[in-house]
Amino acid sequence: MSADFDAPPTTAQAWQSYRHLADNAIDVVFEANLDTVIQWCSPSVVDVLGWQPEQIVGMSAPELVHPEDLPDVIQMAMEITQHAQRVRSPSCRMLMADGRYKALQLRGRPALDGDDNVVGHIISMQDASDRDAALRALSVDRKSTRLNSSHTDISRMPSSA
Repeated sequence: MSADFDAPPTTAQAWQSYRHLADNAIDVVFEANLDTVIQWCSPSVVDVLGWQPEQIVGMSAPELVHPEDLPDVIQMAMEITQHAQRVRSPSCRMLMADGRYKALQLRGRPALDGDDNVVGHIISMQDASDRDAALRALSVDRKSTRLNSSHTDISRMPSSA
């Protein structure tokens, strides 16, 4: 084995690895302070929402949330701030750069300082638009199946012998 493989990473190497992961993540990750102002955003926001990271940094996170979804997102932020054991992971619609909204699944945890005080929120956003479209299609299919079965005349169905 090589000495490089066995050696623990230096702080600089570890930082470089974390930065590489964050810069190449599929999900959008951002950090907001306790006032919900976004402090940092991963480059994947370009692919998911069409924003450049520098356009997002400095914005208040709730500005990006569809108004109907805001109560669930605010509740999640409160749970994170209170360092709750279980934090809800709501689906919500987030504003895209082109003015449309996209369905995303949120997950969050507290951003902590060196003394384990909550100083903000770390949020991961996963594109849920494909999942939501599949659920809508399934719902339509179930309604169609129920409608068709309610109009079927059982007396005309062939009997199994």
